[in-house]
Amino acid sequence: MANCIRLYRSIHLLEKSFNAFLMQRVLPAFMLVCTGIQIIGLYVGIMHHADIPMPGLLVFHLLGLDAAICSMLIFTMASFVHAKSSEVLQILGKTSVGITENTDRKLLRRELKSLSLMNVKFGSNFIDRGTPLNLQTFALNQTASLCLIKSGQGMT
Repeated sequence: MANCIRLYRSIHLLEKSFNAFLMQRVLPAFMLVCTGIQIIGLYVGIMHHADIPMPGLLVFHLLGLDAAICSMLIFTMASFVHAKSSEVLQILGKTSVGITENTDRKLLRRELKSLSLMNVKFGSNFIDRGTPLNLQTFALNQTASLCLIKSGQGMT
């Protein structure tokens, strides 16, 4: 049990250094660029399919699809960090109940309470299970808004 806690603390240290590197610049830029490319790819594919000849239009379709897949995969994997660390802490808590010596059990419970959940952070927020779906909803809403703005300008 002590080895499991030590391993968890080592992984938690790695997570802290990972977040310190990515949290401020890399992850927010990645979110912005992926979502922006996805919005532009969808918008051009929907509104300008008659204006752009086929090989060029295919580039926009592929860019939009690649950005959506990349965004979903990266942020889903990042959300697994939060979910799996929660599962590990629950399993460790259930395992500590089976320890028979009273002094060891008290020490282990205190150590388990000191462990915190791991998560991938961006800015002051972190990525949970709903983040990939929220990003896709945002991209679709913004694309629909752009399409409505474009169709509204054509009517006047």
